[in-house]
Amino acid sequence: MNTAPNSMPKGNIARNCVILGATGRVGRLVGRAFDHHGSFDLAIWRQSRRSTARRGERWADWDGTAEPAALARVTRQIGAIDSLIVLNGVTEIADDNQKVNSDLALAALDAAKALGARQVFLPSSAAVYGRPANDAPIAETADCRPVSPYGRSKLAMETAAQEWSARQTGTTPHVTLLRLGNVAGADQLTRNAVRATRTAPLILDEFADGTSPLRSYIGPETLAGVLVSLIGAAAQAAEVPRILNVAAAVPVHMADLLEAMKSTGDLASWQTRRAGDQVLRSVVLDLSRLRKLHRFAATDSNPDEMIRQWRRCRGAS
Repeated sequence: MNTAPNSMPKGNIARNCVILGATGRVGRLVGRAFDHHGSFDLAIWRQSRRSTARRGERWADWDGTAEPAALARVTRQIGAIDSLIVLNGVTEIADDNQKVNSDLALAALDAAKALGARQVFLPSSAAVYGRPANDAPIAETADCRPVSPYGRSKLAMETAAQEWSARQTGTTPHVTLLRLGNVAGADQLTRNAVRATRTAPLILDEFADGTSPLRSYIGPETLAGVLVSLIGAAAQAAEVPRILNVAAAVPVHMADLLEAMKSTGDLASWQTRRAGDQVLRSVVLDLSRLRKLHRFAATDSNPDEMIRQWRRCRGAS
């Protein structure tokens, strides 16, 4: 995890950051990524609805959907809160939970305002873009035409958050929507890979030229480093865009990630099949905005490094 270029200046602004949804798939990985590096001038607190505190860890115990007034005890426990990272939400969207992501986001924004936070990072998803028109990197200004229920749910969440911001008066948190690429270890590919067996191998699409789908990915430790850079930029009154693509600098082929998992013993077996016409060859995010705020290490885009980060953050060797 290359953090030295992104370490925040010491001694000028107190920074307490709370991760909402710290027990979810991404939240657990990112929380542990922060644990692995103690040099950030930043106190990371993780929120849970019930006490999960362990020695050496900071946990804020409250229901993230509670009325803002109920959060007074949190500030007594933590002190002034500088920023919130909102990682709570659902990925499996059905008829009865289509508004859950929007409702959770609005509750988090109300809480951030009540707590006096200056910045909220609200992770969304590259799924809001839908099917790209071509293989060119997708910029934040691209039209959003999500095709999946999850993508539509996240776009509705973005709209709700933007409307919330427009209604506010006075001093309110600055809200940045983070359109995340795939987070290694929390994405569907790696989750399916660990469940594969020799008799039921993972099946990956392969195109006629022998390549696999190209996607924007990011390791959990690299994601933690990006968040530190963004929190630092916000604390120094830098202009943090309201919408920001987030991924590692260079996209990866899915086959390379599977090979990395196979080399560590996390994938028993995988095979390829000819990709159908509906399979997207490339879904790559334009990171021009992010590069102005964060300096990536060359290794951050290496599939082997992404899998190593995932293994460290899940507790493997």
